Amino acid sequence: MEDIEIKEMFKGQVHEHCKISVNVDGYDYSAIYLDGELNWFRPHPNLHMGEHQVKEIESKAYDKIKRNEEK
Repeated sequence: MEDIEIKEMFKGQVHEHCKISVNVDGYDYSAIYLDGELNWFRPHPNLHMGEHQVKEIESKAYDKIKRNEEK
């Protein structure tokens, strides 16, 4: 699995959120983190991997977001 990239979008504005990007086995996935939830774009990672692996990626993303917010 590639490193999870997090990019802050519209910082300090009403529409502030984080964009999450990850590449797994050659597939690129992106999600928006807003109001404490990850909302995946298409293709959803469940199409190419199991629920357990998706939950693991989400957990790592939540941890990384939390570390970024603490800075």
